[in-house]
Amino acid sequence: MSLFYLKKLLDKCTQMLECDGRSLGDVLGDLRNIVRDFTLVAHNARFNMSFVNYELDKCGHSLFNNDVVYTLELARKDVYGLDSYKLKPLAESLGVDSLNSTHNDIEVLLGA
Repeated sequence: MSLFYLKKLLDKCTQMLECDGRSLGDVLGDLRNIVRDFTLVAHNARFNMSFVNYELDKCGHSLFNNDVVYTLELARKDVYGLDSYKLKPLAESLGVDSLNSTHNDIEVLLGA
């Protein structure tokens, strides 16, 4: 299974918008073409996907209908006893230094 970590893709989009001066429509079109039908991985995927699909629709691009691995849901099922499942407390409970890690470290630990 081929995975795309949504956080890395969104970071790249931000770079293309801010540093390269590209339009949102162009960047999202490129994102859509790169991702194709790959499985996406994100911690708060419902929020991320609703935002990305809203912007894709606004720019006239087809929406993502990809399979998505929701690491927040995985954490709630597999990591017990946390007061919060935000990335920082989750990372700390898994022994990941959240200040020096990426979302991908946590996603890998959760089995995504």
